[in-house]
Amino acid sequence: MGSLLWLGYPGASANVLTTELNALDSTYVSVLSAEQDNSTNKYMFADFQVNLATLAVASGGFVQVFVIPSVDGSTYPDWPGAKAAFADYMGQYARGSALVQPTSAAHVVNIEEVRIPPGKYKIALRNACGVNFNATTNTLAQRTYSGSYT
Repeated sequence: MGSLLWLGYPGASANVLTTELNALDSTYVSVLSAEQDNSTNKYMFADFQVNLATLAVASGGFVQVFVIPSVDGSTYPDWPGAKAAFADYMGQYARGSALVQPTSAAHVVNIEEVRIPPGKYKIALRNACGVNFNATTNTLAQRTYSGSYT
């Protein structure tokens, strides 16, 4: 019987959303990231790290990651062209969420083992922290990886 093993991270993490998160309204979803091309490496998963500048998060506040795939490699499903209030149809692309500690501080939260497509995709982040993000220094980083069956 074989074993499934993590291969480890093949490279460093990279920011996929930066200024797109600045002053993001509570209950809003960010504009989409630049296109991520996984068609060569075909990684299976990504870990995400959300870094938020000092913020007084409400109890029960959270962030949520969306992965929006391009099935044909060039066309993407309907998504607002700018930041927008969360709408139910966006939920089908939700891939992970994390509670944010309800304190007034800078915050770092991780969303792990998010399945990503073996082609092109874009990423968005939802602010459900109960307060608007600060005007600067908010980021979402991605680090991709796979497993191996031996």
